[in-house]
Amino acid sequence: MRESRALHPGFTQAPDNPVRMITGRRNVLEFQPLLRELAHRFGQSAAMHGVEHFLTGAGKAMPPCLLFVLADKDASDPLAAGNILGAALLYEFRILGVGSGVFVTEGKDGMRSIIAPAADRAAIAAAVSTALIKHSAQIVVASYIDAAESASIAPPPLPGRSFRWAAARRPTPGYLPLQDTLDQTLQTLHKKTRFNFRYYRRLLEAEIALEFVPDAGALLTLAELQALNRASLGPVPDEVARHRYQNFADHPGAYICGLRTRAGQWLSLIGGWRHQGTTVMQWQLNSNGYERFSLVTVARSYWMEHEISIGTSILRIDGGASHAMNHSCIPEHAVDLMLRRRSPLGFVLVKIVAPLVANRSMNRNHFLAKTLSRPGLRWRLVPPAAALDRDSPPRYSATPSARVF
Repeated sequence: MRESRALHPGFTQAPDNPVRMITGRRNVLEFQPLLRELAHRFGQSAAMHGVEHFLTGAGKAMPPCLLFVLADKDASDPLAAGNILGAALLYEFRILGVGSGVFVTEGKDGMRSIIAPAADRAAIAAAVSTALIKHSAQIVVASYIDAAESASIAPPPLPGRSFRWAAARRPTPGYLPLQDTLDQTLQTLHKKTRFNFRYYRRLLEAEIALEFVPDAGALLTLAELQALNRASLGPVPDEVARHRYQNFADHPGAYICGLRTRAGQWLSLIGGWRHQGTTVMQWQLNSNGYERFSLVTVARSYWMEHEISIGTSILRIDGGASHAMNHSCIPEHAVDLMLRRRSPLGFVLVKIVAPLVANRSMNRNHFLAKTLSRPGLRWRLVPPAAALDRDSPPRYSATPSARVF
């Protein structure tokens, strides 16, 4: 997948590039149009669609933190798209309503975390992580898709403060390029997956008269979505179902498509985003009672065929049930950049709390704990910089929700 070039070839991850920080869900949402523009310019189609969905999903226990790395802090319009080198969307864990100082990206693949040209993502991640450590963070985990396969960049030193950092690289599912037809696309899948797509679709079509609805959001009612959710194989809480309806049925760039019987009974719904030839699947609901037909596979077959018909070139599976087709995606790699303050709390969180949480059976999928306690992780020391403004506090912008470091 083609990536855009860096807008500022002379970028360095140093104090010369100030970081603007915005906190709070409502304040971050005001920048969604800007985030979409940046993602489009940096070749990360659909990465910043659905920001409201993810901010709401994080809940009050994880307030968002949006950071912009600026080319010129004294520009007449510092937050103009052309003056922004990159952006990051992170979340802070809260315990009993109190900030923990632990910041992490949303999602395991880092698709919606670091928005920057491919060649600059490592540097942008280092810049924003260091800014948070300078401010108040105890631990920062900034994950991003490393499309440029660049080496990890050591975070810049801070005046009067030392800290430790580590980085780890891991594979992520990636994306599926679409061909001119469904049959041609299926030829790119693994042999068994290809067989299943064709077999189960023919099997269900022989049993039931089916209808694929590309714009199900225009016909679907909230009551119908909730009814399918309650009858699905993996129901979500009613509040989550309502949230999906509100954010996908009638939102710019969002979609809900579905498979139903000719009699009007919904069997499967798929929700996500489309932007500039990239379509993201965020969730899928499948009615129970059709297990022998592999309804999840049949619905994806129709969905994929429709995406080909409207000119989509790239599919990304960001949510929904795990499926064999994920193994046919072109793999990408994510980098987890980790910084921790040299403090008793930072030490305890990484060396004691993270391994304890990661090893408990109920928290097997706790991404943060597993990342921090990864075997063989090497923590490097960054000594303090000998800066003249060692004791100068961070400067505050005109609004209390934004700060410049």
